[in-house]
Amino acid sequence: MQSQLIEIKLANISPSFKDTNTQIIREFWEDAIKVLSASNLIIMPYKTAQQNYLIEIDASDVISYLKAVEVCEHDPAVFCQRMSEQMELGYHMLNSILKLQLKYEQGNETEQDRLHVVVSKFLQQLFLAMNLALPGSITVHSAEYLEPNALEPNFSSLLSSTPGIQLNVLKPPEMSGSSLESAFIHALNRGWPPLAQIPFQTVWSWLSEELPYSLDLAEKPHHKALFTLLRITSTQTNETDTILLIAQALEALFVDGKEGIGSTLKQRLELVLGTPKSHKNWFSKFYSRRSQIAHGSMPILRPNNLYDWDEPSIEEFIQEFYEPIDEAVAVLLAVLQDLIRNNAREYCFMQEVFRPNRYNQQAEETKNNEI
Repeated sequence: MQSQLIEIKLANISPSFKDTNTQIIREFWEDAIKVLSASNLIIMPYKTAQQNYLIEIDASDVISYLKAVEVCEHDPAVFCQRMSEQMELGYHMLNSILKLQLKYEQGNETEQDRLHVVVSKFLQQLFLAMNLALPGSITVHSAEYLEPNALEPNFSSLLSSTPGIQLNVLKPPEMSGSSLESAFIHALNRGWPPLAQIPFQTVWSWLSEELPYSLDLAEKPHHKALFTLLRITSTQTNETDTILLIAQALEALFVDGKEGIGSTLKQRLELVLGTPKSHKNWFSKFYSRRSQIAHGSMPILRPNNLYDWDEPSIEEFIQEFYEPIDEAVAVLLAVLQDLIRNNAREYCFMQEVFRPNRYNQQAEETKNNEI
């Protein structure tokens, strides 16, 4: 049995918003790690690969960091001590280290290629589970392997030492939880859609059953919704893509991906989540953006953040996306939480036809008039 320790440096692990209670995040991490430690974390990365990989997780440093953040307002010396310890170890003071111990049968050199995939898919699963249970509880933004060469195959190490040949440094998938945290906080303040913290065990059990690591092509509606969460939290996804991805996921869940039936989608969404008491025009604003993008009437922004941030028209263009995206992300999270609570994977909307007999109807009307 081969064993390998993979250490991942996480940046910005603490909550992004002041309204988020760091103690709740820290306690949630502690509970999640207990669940994961008691689980059999076996990963088969591909359908065609028979090799299984066992993962043991150690998040003690992450929890230690969150504890330091939690008490720093009351006792700054604690956080200063934490920063000093991190700097002595050669880490950035705002980073925390997540340790994954991989165990697998000794294979050939190609097996080493899969380690990065195994670790990345596990991080995606962990990211989904934690953020579905408590949105904003984890972010994998700007994550790095402490020893990237540990995940490279042997021949890559040889090539990297060859003059004139440069290889891309492997990095974990970058997923930011700040948009999920924002959607969660604003939904709680508005009172809609219904979002709440749910037990990590409940989410992890559902996700382990419903989303196998070997699934790479989402065809079922709930798989599309889960992959959409991964896509919209990726640093590579822009605002227009986010609108389209969320719309596609909701259409797949509620209207079988059919075009031109926005009113049915809205009706079924509110049948599941309830009707908002305020901001009742959220759907029309969101769907208007979706239609403008899909049909080509929406302007297109220069990619790679090379545009002029001081240009008023650019700032206005970007600002107009924030609210519709924030509300739509909250709706997507609420829908997935609803499925998880009910241990379900899809919705089935029944349609009934009732034809009242006109004679019975007249008799009923006469009876009501007499009353």
